[in-house]
Amino acid sequence: MAMFDTVRFWLNKGVDGFRLDIFNVIYKDAEFRNNPFSFKLLPTEDDPSGFFQEAKYNLNQPESFEFAKELRSVCDEFGEKILLGEVSGDRSIIRKFLGNEVNNGLGLVFDFEMLSFQFSADYFRKLIERIEAHFPDPFMPVYVFSNHDRHRSIHRLGDDLRKAKLLAMLQLTVRGVPCMYYGEEIGMTDLKQPFGSALDPIPHKFKLIPRFIFDLLGLLINRDEVRTPMQWGEAKNAGFSSAEKTWLPVHGNYQKINVEKENQDKASLLNTIRGLMRIRNQETSLQEGSQEILNGLPNGVLGYKRKSADESLIILLNFDGLEKEIQIEFSECIFTLSSRDTAKEKAIRLNGFGGIVLRE
Repeated sequence: MAMFDTVRFWLNKGVDGFRLDIFNVIYKDAEFRNNPFSFKLLPTEDDPSGFFQEAKYNLNQPESFEFAKELRSVCDEFGEKILLGEVSGDRSIIRKFLGNEVNNGLGLVFDFEMLSFQFSADYFRKLIERIEAHFPDPFMPVYVFSNHDRHRSIHRLGDDLRKAKLLAMLQLTVRGVPCMYYGEEIGMTDLKQPFGSALDPIPHKFKLIPRFIFDLLGLLINRDEVRTPMQWGEAKNAGFSSAEKTWLPVHGNYQKINVEKENQDKASLLNTIRGLMRIRNQETSLQEGSQEILNGLPNGVLGYKRKSADESLIILLNFDGLEKEIQIEFSECIFTLSSRDTAKEKAIRLNGFGGIVLRE
């Protein structure tokens, strides 16, 4: 079936799960009715209607929700397997695909609202609170900031690697499953390309509309711009292919942004993410612990506790460019994002866009 387009997880025992592409369109209206007219031009994360159609008969049909449960029951026969669904709709729709009362549908579903994140402590505090309200245990949210249809996260961060590191720290310490788009771990950037030469069919529908209008609205129409080849090194085609010409062009900055170069830099975005993943793998509370938002912190600082039966961690993230001082009880510092982040006795100093993980 075309929906099961990509196997993401492999172990020596076989397939570990599937990423299910546009799972919510797997069933259409049984009577093949046309969608009603709508004045809505472009879909949003909460409302998939667009292109002058109300998405009534081609998306999120009752049979799709039932099929999610049937597919889950089949997968459960083979042990613990992951079903990660891509669907469009608000969080009530996502819950239907997961199972309303118990998680007996898809195991995980992308929550695409956060693809349009705002880089602020207040935004992420409210986001976490909303997500926790919609996806309490045993449900597990998915934190995703980039994908093949939207601007890369680094674009929305103004190409600031300090902010990219802080965003990754949130993603790898908050209660949820982190999903990163290829190249996000090294800070790959969008490659602006003209609509007329696009291989993506969507921009050809809008080629008569000036490009600057979409740029002002922050809309990505030509998805080729975020699908360029992975930048492995400084060799031809960034080490992605030995072909004379790749299907999509390689970004011109591949000699500055690539895996080989970041491997050699201890402070690189890639090695920062590796360090965070090591801590995540070591600390049970980051894998399956509960979560509590901390109040009373300085403006611009987001903090939360992750707790399991035998441990409690404190995570502090400074979304402000200015240094912050925090008084808090802790027993040990196990990770800092910046060499200027310090933890001595009860005094915490966070550098601008700094972050720290403390053992309580």
